[in-house]
Amino acid sequence: MTQLTKKDPPLIVSMTSYPPRFRTLDKVIASLKVQSLKADLLVLWINANDCALVPKQILEQQNDFFQIRSLKGVDLRSYKKLIPSLVAYPESIVVTADDDVLYYKDWLRDLYDESLRRQHACIICHTARRVVMDGDSMAPYASWGEIDADEIAVGPDVFPTGVGGILYGPDTLAEVAKDHTSALACAPNGDDIWFFFSAKFKMSNRIKIPSKFHEPAVINETQNVALWKQNLQRGGNDRQIKQVERFFKNLAI
Repeated sequence: MTQLTKKDPPLIVSMTSYPPRFRTLDKVIASLKVQSLKADLLVLWINANDCALVPKQILEQQNDFFQIRSLKGVDLRSYKKLIPSLVAYPESIVVTADDDVLYYKDWLRDLYDESLRRQHACIICHTARRVVMDGDSMAPYASWGEIDADEIAVGPDVFPTGVGGILYGPDTLAEVAKDHTSALACAPNGDDIWFFFSAKFKMSNRIKIPSKFHEPAVINETQNVALWKQNLQRGGNDRQIKQVERFFKNLAI
């Protein structure tokens, strides 16, 4: 466990990346370093086997604020963005950021201010979909409409999506959220799905704030390897939703 003492609770921005996106990663990091509200720590989690490939200009930026942490063992894939920080900083606010988006200057402040208003007891996001039910079951993911950027949405049908960044207050996810073995078995390409059900199991409120993310500034050359294409275009989300839902139903028995 790492000790941080600036904000109360400490504010961590957590992200991951992998070699196909290393070439443009410095642009994302730059947008996170000039936020109008500065986090206590910006941490980049990298698979140990990939560390030697991190560009020199990124390695040289490390200091007390920006740190690169290596992970040995099983490749946690997109789960590296959050699970290691939940383990390392269990009493902190953790905000996830993607490695293919340029974040506007007040991105972090907007999330944090809403969290502060709610005593850091909720999960806050910029982008979300609204879960659609078909009787007692969830309708196909493709039918879940995106919530308008200008809209505020609160409640159990708010499904935060990682592209806009997600703020997790301390203790807003079930402890099992850190179980990377189960996460990878149920939703190998669906970290948003795993953490949605973890929050639902914990009965944590999810809030989508009015946001400037009308069109996230996605770096185009990173999209050849984007997980969302497989998940949405090939029905991958629906399979993973069923598997994760079954896992948490069994957990509740």
